[in-house]
Amino acid sequence: MAVITQINEGYWRPDGSRMFFGQKIPDGVAHVEVMRTHHTFYDVELRWTTKNADQHAMPFEQTDEGILAALVAMKLTC
Repeated sequence: MAVITQINEGYWRPDGSRMFFGQKIPDGVAHVEVMRTHHTFYDVELRWTTKNADQHAMPFEQTDEGILAALVAMKLTC
């Protein structure tokens, strides 16, 4: 049985800017979350919803390259 545990969300700052691990979230993204999806807690998946309600997901690794790849994927889906 898979266990879904939320571990992080994009950070919405009081000034209205939205950040994801210190990087600006593309304007067309409404929600971001990083979830552990395997019962061993080793598999991590990034999920995001665009402002037109399209949902997307991809494997995620919390490295500089993983964060950059996630932001590029988000931008391409907006």
